Amino acid sequence: MPPPADLDVLLLQRSFPGMSEPESRIFRAWLAQHGADYDRFEFNVRVGAGVDVPPDTPEFVQELARSVSRPRIDVVAFGDGVVRLIEVKVRAGLSSIGQLVGYRTLYFADHPGTRRIELQVVAARTSPDVVRVLSENGIGLELLNA
Repeated sequence: MPPPADLDVLLLQRSFPGMSEPESRIFRAWLAQHGADYDRFEFNVRVGAGVDVPPDTPEFVQELARSVSRPRIDVVAFGDGVVRLIEVKVRAGLSSIGQLVGYRTLYFADHPGTRRIELQVVAARTSPDVVRVLSENGIGLELLNA
């Protein structure tokens, strides 16, 4: 599988949509190591339906409320028939696990043709407890100094 056509551009990006500058540095380091393993990447991907808004609310406010309240996946990586949902953190905590499990459910619902989803946390640091819980739940972890 050839690397994404825009990999060189992605590696030069200072920041990625929805990520802080430290998170962008961490993801750029991951991308340098693994970017060629994927066909393409999507950033800041919204899933789910968002909040319910009272029906008498103006339509433009309803649309805005739903849009900004939908959960946001940092990175969706596509390659070899696998969709990888990636959460990028400076310090990965237990909340990362809940986020990814929720994203998987919502991504499957929004993309019913998806066959296989893998979950991964990319971070600079974490704790032994988080490493254990990630491992026991089949969620990948990569720690990078960036």
